Amino acid sequence: MLYAIGEIVLVVVGILIALQVNNWNQKQLQEGQIQVLLKKLHNELNYDYSYFIKLDSITTMYRKFFESSLIMAQDGLDEFKIDSITSGSFGFFNYLQTPRNAFTQLNETGFIWKLNSTLDSLKIDNPIAPDGDVLLSLSDLIISYYEIYDWASRFNQDNIVLQRGYRKSVHLGFYRFYMDYRREHSEVILASHQWLFDKNSANYKAMFNYFESRYYYTVNLSRELQKLKAILYSLIREITESIDGTH
Repeated sequence: MLYAIGEIVLVVVGILIALQVNNWNQKQLQEGQIQVLLKKLHNELNYDYSYFIKLDSITTMYRKFFESSLIMAQDGLDEFKIDSITSGSFGFFNYLQTPRNAFTQLNETGFIWKLNSTLDSLKIDNPIAPDGDVLLSLSDLIISYYEIYDWASRFNQDNIVLQRGYRKSVHLGFYRFYMDYRREHSEVILASHQWLFDKNSANYKAMFNYFESRYYYTVNLSRELQKLKAILYSLIREITESIDGTH
């Protein structure tokens, strides 16, 4: 009887050990998959950071141009000012589109919730909780980054639609003049657009509103880019430490 019980105990112990070994193997496999995805995410976020630096530089250039054009339009135009406002580009922004394959995989596998390292370094300088009273997990920071990214992307797309509306409103006035004047700086062109010297004309008011909308668009986009860069800086640092095992 005791022998039989002993055999049963040995079998149970063997099963438990086998389960533990299997669980350990599964955990090791899972951790390996998470590390691979973290490295991919690290590469994607570094690309985002470089891209946002470049985009912020472009946005700043546009902001200064439209601010200058707006100030000149407020005071009234002369030939010198007209040369200035036609020296820049009136292209539309459509840049907030970067890869996110690694984040998608982390989300779909549920691995995103297994990143439990606490970001102690963000307790004081936390871009999401500026008061520094909330400690975030790596999972929280990654998800928050993409939530803000998606909001900024939607903001960008909505404003592209808005800007196209403003552009349509100046199509027969400023935009036609802009295209003509870029081809040929001449008195004839200026003479055919006398509204440029009349602040009360419909075309002038439409042009002013267009400059104003473009200026505030660049101001708001720059603000969102600053937020994204602040979070990215912290996020890249934390993922680097997690990959290197220094956390």
